[in-house]
Amino acid sequence: MNTFEAIYQRRSIRKFNNKNIDKELIEKILDASTKAPSSKNMQPWRFFVLENPKKNELVGLLKKKLTSINKFGIKIGSIRKSMECMEEAPITILVFNAKIKSSIIEKLFDYVPKTSNILSIGASIQTMLLAAEDLGLSSLWLCDVIFFRSIIGKFINTKEELIAAIVLGYSDEKPDARPRKNWKEITKWI
Repeated sequence: MNTFEAIYQRRSIRKFNNKNIDKELIEKILDASTKAPSSKNMQPWRFFVLENPKKNELVGLLKKKLTSINKFGIKIGSIRKSMECMEEAPITILVFNAKIKSSIIEKLFDYVPKTSNILSIGASIQTMLLAAEDLGLSSLWLCDVIFFRSIIGKFINTKEELIAAIVLGYSDEKPDARPRKNWKEITKWI
């Protein structure tokens, strides 16, 4: 599969079958993700790969917290569906920003580096998704897990900043492509 095929064929999958993924495929995907462009070559990404039973332990913890939050009538969007996807897929990769600034002075001047790091991490995640597609795996990029940033950080035992989770598996669905704006509608030649 070439790059354009991977880009045009990739879908966000929300139903996975229970087939396990060979560790070598996950390692290939992680290796590819580290080749993404990175501002100032900072390579701010950090990955934690969760599989059973740890993955299900985390999902159980998050679902329990979600249930307690729901009692207060707080609307949290699609996070429950995200938890179901994490539970169903054999692999969840938690993606962290390892370049957190801690001092007050650093935080005052942190906007550009932090934005650059997050953009670099996004490029790494996109590379991961395309590598998974190329290897015949399906994926889903979850951003709403940051709602549980502190719980997940404690579970993983890191103070790094959670950016997203990627669930990987073999698809149990074949969704059509989602509508996209034509590039001509969103581009201005100057």
